[in-house]
Amino acid sequence: MSPLQQVTVDDAPSLFVVGLKDDLVPSTHSKKMHDALRDRSVPAQFLGFPEAGHGFQGEDDDKAADALVEWFNRHLIDEDPSVRASKTLEERRKAAPPTLSLIGEWKLLLTVNGDAADYTLEIDREDGVLSAKLISARSGEYQVESIRYDAGEFNMRVRRSYEGQEFDFIYDYNGTLSTEEGLRGTVAVSEDGGARAGAGTFEAKRD
Repeated sequence: MSPLQQVTVDDAPSLFVVGLKDDLVPSTHSKKMHDALRDRSVPAQFLGFPEAGHGFQGEDDDKAADALVEWFNRHLIDEDPSVRASKTLEERRKAAPPTLSLIGEWKLLLTVNGDAADYTLEIDREDGVLSAKLISARSGEYQVESIRYDAGEFNMRVRRSYEGQEFDFIYDYNGTLSTEEGLRGTVAVSEDGGARAGAGTFEAKRD
């Protein structure tokens, strides 16, 4: 059954990032879904790259990654950025869950470039300093270079090495902590040398 026949008003906001020269999956498929969602007042955006095929390179890849981060920031973070910016740091600290809420074990779902994977995130605090371990049942523990929490905003940097690669990848997590939703936000992936490699989202909840 065609997905076009399944579109409803309660569908999730959807971003379509496509290459207009894609011979494997024609961009018209995405455009039809985009139009069907918009017809039902569901937030949707179509971003087509005229010279791209099935996948992006160079400047197109950078623009696609930026678009993903902006889209997830807009639709996954609960509070409007303009409202958040209007509050003082002290106001945000009072309204945010305390740092103690972070301590313990979380089940984290990471989705980057369409691929999803499960992890265990262990957060601890000693002498007022946060530390963390990110563990994959398949690949073991990854190096958490830094972790920060203030006024409800969560930031974490993870370094990952891959066999056969000459450089590491850096995963920068940026999100929020709420009592109802747990940890959630966006992830930007870059080569250790600085080139953008991907983008995605993360969600972490208690067992």
